[in-house]
Amino acid sequence: MRLIETERNNKPNKTTVSADNNLRYHEIHQALSEFLDAVPSGERVIVGIEGFAYTPGAGRNLLNTAQAVGVIKGTLFSRGKLPFEFKPNEVKKTLLGTNSGSKQDIQDALERLYPNLVDLLGAYAKGKWEHLTDAVALCECAFEEYAQRKLYLGGIEA
Repeated sequence: MRLIETERNNKPNKTTVSADNNLRYHEIHQALSEFLDAVPSGERVIVGIEGFAYTPGAGRNLLNTAQAVGVIKGTLFSRGKLPFEFKPNEVKKTLLGTNSGSKQDIQDALERLYPNLVDLLGAYAKGKWEHLTDAVALCECAFEEYAQRKLYLGGIEA
C-alpha cells in the first residue's frame, strides 16, 4: 500500500487552475510513474479508480479531482495500462453485497479479507485511513472485475 500525497503551497485561484495545482498534478504523475517503473517486468498491474459524475455545487473541487484523475489515466495509458472504474455503489455491491453501507462497513469487510489491513494502515496518520481504505476497496473491486473478465472471456490483457 502506498499513499501519494501532495501539499497545497498557496491558495488556488477561484476561477482557474493555479500553478500550484499544476505542480501537484506533476507530482502525482511523477510518483505514479516511479511506482510503475518499480514493478518487475512481467508482473501485471491492475488499477481501480473511483468514477464520478458532475454534482451541482461541487465547483472547483470537482474540476481539480477530474484533472487529477486525467493525470492518473494519462500516466497509465501512456504505459499501456487500463484502469477499471467503479462508482461508489458498485464498490459497496462488490464488498457488501448491497448498494448501501457505511465507510465503516467497507473497512470491516476489507479487514475480513485482509486481516493485516489495520497493521498496514498503522504506517499512516489516522486521518488518512479513510482514503486508504477507499483505495484498497477499489483495488479489491479491480481484482474481482479482472478475475471475472478473465474467467468469462477466456483471458484479457490490461
